[in-house]
This record gives sequence, C-alpha cells and structure tokens, in this order.
Amino acid sequence: MRCIYCNHTKLYTLNTKQLKCAKCKRKFSPKKLSQKQNIIKCFCENYTINQAKQKLGINYITIQKEYLSIRKYIASFLENQYNQNNVISYDEYIYLPQSKKRVKKNIFDAFNFLTFEYDTKIYNLMMPSLEKYKTQFLKEGVHEVYFKEFSKFMMFNKIAKIQKRDNKIQQFWIFFENEIKNEMNKIIPKLNFEEIKNMCNKFSKTIAEFEVNNKYLPKETSQFYNNLLDNIKNNDNSFYLALGSGSSYLSKTIYLLLWKHDKDLNLIKRLLPTKNDKRKNKFQKVNSYLEFPRTRVIETNKEIPTGWIKITAE
Repeated sequence: MRCIYCNHTKLYTLNTKQLKCAKCKRKFSPKKLSQKQNIIKCFCENYTINQAKQKLGINYITIQKEYLSIRKYIASFLENQYNQNNVISYDEYIYLPQSKKRVKKNIFDAFNFLTFEYDTKIYNLMMPSLEKYKTQFLKEGVHEVYFKEFSKFMMFNKIAKIQKRDNKIQQFWIFFENEIKNEMNKIIPKLNFEEIKNMCNKFSKTIAEFEVNNKYLPKETSQFYNNLLDNIKNNDNSFYLALGSGSSYLSKTIYLLLWKHDKDLNLIKRLLPTKNDKRKNKFQKVNSYLEFPRTRVIETNKEIPTGWIKITAE
C-alpha cells in the first residue's frame, strides 16, 4: 500500500492500527479507506443510501455524508468542464411531475432550468423556486395568469420536443423524464385491486373488532360494527375505509397495533395513568386499551359512526 497523500511506499503501522507515512508524516486508517471505497462503489452502482446501509452495515449518516461529498465533487468537476468549453446552444426547461400538471396551484412546485449544450454534453442551472411566492400569488389570484402562461409555454415546449428530437437538450430532458418515471415505478409497488382490498379490509376489521368489545358504545354503534365484520367476511369485491375528521383516533394512530400486541399494558401505562395512579391528569384513567378513547363522532339520529366508505370493483 502507498500513502494516500504523497504516494510514498514506506508506511508504519501504529498501535491504533492507523498507517503513518515515513515521508509526509501523515496518518490514515486503512479500515476507513476501505469503507469509503465500498461506499463509492455503491454510489457508482446506483444504490440508494438505505440499500448501501443494508449491504455494508454502515451508519446511514456516514453514507449520506459520503454521498453528498461525491455529488459535490462531481458537480465541481462538471462545472470546470463546462467553463472550459464553448456553449453550442441553450434552452429553458420547466419540469413538473405528470400527476401535478392538471392542478393550477401546483405550478409553484415546478422546477425551472436553464440547460446548456457544450461538447456533446449537457449542463443545467436550476433557477430560484417560486415556492416562496406561492401564498402571496394564490391570495392575490395571480396564479390564474401564471397558469395560462405556463400552459402556453408547456404547449410550445411540447411542439419543440417533437420538432427538435435531434437536439441534445431535448434528448436529455426526454431521457430524464423517462428515467424519473422508471424510478418511480420501482419505488411505488404495483398493487392490484385484490391486494389493496385485503390490506384495507384487514385494517377495517381490526377497528371493528376493537369497537364491538367496547362496552361504552351505544347499541346501534356496536351493531354497525358487527354488520361491518359480516360484510368484510362475506364480500368478494369491496373494501371498507374510515376517512375524514369523524373517522376517530383509531384509524389515524398506532393505537390498535398496541392493543393487539401489548397484552400486559406496559406501553399504555407509560402513556396514560391507571386507576391506581394518584396523579391528577386530564386523561381518563384506564386499565385496558378498550377504555380509551371514550369519545366518538356519531350520527345523532341513527347513532352510527361517520366517515365510513365502501369501494367496489366494477
């Protein structure tokens, strides 16, 4: 091994297992050097930070810092390359994910770039974000005007893409958008209706099982949840979900997970005082998960819970 600073061949091993160069007297750790090389290899092979963490068994923050350092080095190198060449052409490009393009207020989430072509390469400058003006523009109604201009630009840009496919800048952005879609398809699992139905019904079933054991609920509310259990058990092509402000504490927290797995109440005792607890607290003292929460939002005439929907496949 050679010195990583001066390339000298003579090195001494210290008690700390570091190496010290006989020429420049500087020290370095072979272990840390090997770790850094492995992180760089993961970066070059397109591993995410989490994937690299799992493969190498290294702390997330350590890998994140190394990835950031590599990106900064690449950006600095490419900027130097750009400055040493003449610009062949340039263009403005606005990127907005496909899912956001139909909603007017999302124009403030767009990324605006100046793109330069030089020596068969592409160099991008990201322009300042409009995010900080979003509240003011929406309040003053300026977003309507901005959206019209944005739509005109996108139409012009679409025509330009069709007419200039040989242009390196257009080729780059077509490639970029396609790669973004491909990566998103990898990240977001493709679930069919049957899988979604089973997951949603499993969660709704847990809510219903909790509620039918709750002695504080009105008779009609308990009956609603008994009917819900029957519907979940017998249906073939529907699933049920509790949505909105009336869907209760149970559908928005991990409380039901605790109820199912914290049988000895160790966790709940840390969160809420028990009946033997002498502390005065605004929370209801409980000895069971079923005793909390007491409050429910129900439809007053029929005494049934609000927020439940049924989704059926056609």
